[in-house]
Amino acid sequence: MNIFTALRGALVLIVVGAGLGFAFNALRPDPLPWKATPKAALSLEELQSTAAVDPGQEKANTEAPVASPTTAAAETDTVPSVAVPSVSVSSVSETTPAVPDPYPDLPRSPSPVEVSLAKAKELYDRGGLLVLDARDREEYAAGHIRGAQAAPYDEMVGDSEWMEKTAKDPRPILAYCDGQGCDLSLDLALELAQYGHRRVLILEEGFPAWSDAGYPVSRGEAP
Repeated sequence: MNIFTALRGALVLIVVGAGLGFAFNALRPDPLPWKATPKAALSLEELQSTAAVDPGQEKANTEAPVASPTTAAAETDTVPSVAVPSVSVSSVSETTPAVPDPYPDLPRSPSPVEVSLAKAKELYDRGGLLVLDARDREEYAAGHIRGAQAAPYDEMVGDSEWMEKTAKDPRPILAYCDGQGCDLSLDLALELAQYGHRRVLILEEGFPAWSDAGYPVSRGEAP
């Protein structure tokens, strides 16, 4: 066989293979990025120091425009005055009391935030925290943070209904797995952040550190 013919055949195979690869990736529901982006999460200290807040959470300007005297006079001439009953501000505030945020030290962030074991326990003790165990169900049953919900990443990543519902939960979320070398909690946190949740935390030391510290642990399938 002529060497040039062989090279030409190999080149054709490479081009065809690359084309098929591009087409397959384009048809995937979750196409792979052409450039790899490293997984990362801010620490709570970094977030607080830089005041990294989701732009979508910025307060809108609610100042009402001030009418000029001529405009006010014109409106007075054309619109009959109507008696408006006065409303007591104190009565409104009494019927709709403001609910304080139990987590004022948790800024909203478009990215997951890593917290230390001590901080996670502090937040856990306040109550109102949604704790998610990203490990598989067998590991969850063998031992998990008391009150944590089983949320195996391999199952939940394909459940868009669960992701959307959980991302709308107003509570801060604390995800964990086995700590160092385990990316399941980070992967789960990234998905929830992508779905719109802005207070997703990751217990960087993971369940082993929680258990070793003697913090509340449960076994079995129930939280």
